[in-house]
Amino acid sequence: MGEFNIEAFEQLCKDSGYKFGKLAEMMGMPDSTFRNKRKGKSEWTRSEMSKARTVLKMDAPTFNKIFCFVSR
Repeated sequence: MGEFNIEAFEQLCKDSGYKFGKLAEMMGMPDSTFRNKRKGKSEWTRSEMSKARTVLKMDAPTFNKIFCFVSR
């Protein structure tokens, strides 16, 4: 996998208009797990990345920027 772009993900979450607790709920994970994921303290699974993409309505370039699947 690639590196996780914490700053881009945090901004996308804020831009979504949802509070972090609501996003965690929508992604089906406890607040503490979501916090650790978004702070880069634990790895995202493919399933979690897919759920985040759906919940936050990420297009492919945004998804790739956040989860760093494309060369910079």
